[in-house]
Amino acid sequence: MARGRPREHNRDQIALDLLDWVQQDGSTNLCGFCADMMLDPCKISQWANEDAEFRKCVNIAKMHIARRREAMVNARLLYSKAYEMNAPVYDLFLKEEKQLQAQFESRLKQEESKATSPEQDEKYKAIMGQLSSLQSSSNHATSKCNTDIKS
Repeated sequence: MARGRPREHNRDQIALDLLDWVQQDGSTNLCGFCADMMLDPCKISQWANEDAEFRKCVNIAKMHIARRREAMVNARLLYSKAYEMNAPVYDLFLKEEKQLQAQFESRLKQEESKATSPEQDEKYKAIMGQLSSLQSSSNHATSKCNTDIKS
């Protein structure tokens, strides 16, 4: 027996309503669906995270919206900047590419941050110079001792 407060909304019905709504020509973003349904937009994300079937319906709706928005940009019915700003929200493939690019750039930055600074390079050269000088002094002292022993 289920416990707790009963659901305010029927997710299954909302998922079906979403799939019907997205078939309409004017369906260009999920906020429009939420406004039409008087539904808190946070619920769509929450339910998609909690329920695999609901998530599937949301992804299908996003796919339709992505296709429609791209067609609108191509037909010059949607300003390209408005499209670009929201394209990753609706286009899963673009979103994945952007994530991969961000991961790649992050790895590059990490590798660059591991590189030494000019100050570190100078300190390294100074230490190496000191070691070289000490080694030279040590070699000179060793050869003098060897010369003294032979005499």
